[in-house]
Amino acid sequence: MPSVVRSRLAPARRALGLVVIMVLLACAVAFYRVAPGLPASPKPARTSAAPTTPAASPATTSPSGSSPSATSPTPIRSSPTVPPYSRLPDGPGTTTVGIYLLASPASDGSFDVYESVLLDQPVSTLALRLPPASQGGTEFRSLRPSASQVQASADRQPVVVPDARIQGDISVPLVAPATKFELRYRLKGVTVRSMRSVPGRAIAVLAPVSAGVPPNLPVRIQLTGEAVLNLVCPSLRLSKQACSAGSPPKLRVNRNLPWRQALVLVQLNLPRPQ
Repeated sequence: MPSVVRSRLAPARRALGLVVIMVLLACAVAFYRVAPGLPASPKPARTSAAPTTPAASPATTSPSGSSPSATSPTPIRSSPTVPPYSRLPDGPGTTTVGIYLLASPASDGSFDVYESVLLDQPVSTLALRLPPASQGGTEFRSLRPSASQVQASADRQPVVVPDARIQGDISVPLVAPATKFELRYRLKGVTVRSMRSVPGRAIAVLAPVSAGVPPNLPVRIQLTGEAVLNLVCPSLRLSKQACSAGSPPKLRVNRNLPWRQALVLVQLNLPRPQ
């Protein structure tokens, strides 16, 4: 071939060679992508939304002595149960020598009574009596008081009252001499209805059942209940007989009465039956 023709065909051959090379490269790439047996480049592993091992909470990782977690429960301190006798007022029968009488009326005119006695000298018997209702006035002379369901203790040791009743003057021997006595009982037959007043109005007479004590032993008397209206002390001089203090549901005699004069008239509206 003449040299002139060869010089003219050289550029065409180089261009054709480049085209062939590019075609071969393209085929190789396509074959690599679709061939199943060839290993593909590994893909990065996906991270899970929640870690397999939970992170330690601040409370567990905090050093000893650090403040507790905000979610930890706050300990609740429970108040101890207060014994009934610790709620009694200071004074005669509780913290000083004397008698404390607390009464509450029922719908049938009876009274639930608590009586606490504190003596300065130990005694070997528990002397009991019924309230002297006739000292309250002529309207009470026909009454026959009685005390039932009587519970007693001497220096916090149980004392058994015969038949758990008081129907007259009795004396219960003690196992050992004592100075502190407590009584609970239901007092009946001490109330008269005021027939010329509004329905339910009544007057009752109350006095301690504890006996065999010094005549001047101080007695504190308190009434509870919305039904209690007024207190009168008939054994005192006329100018002092209006002896009520406080307001319902807690009324009390405004002074300590000597045992020989510790008798109170209670004006009340009998509670409605429940």
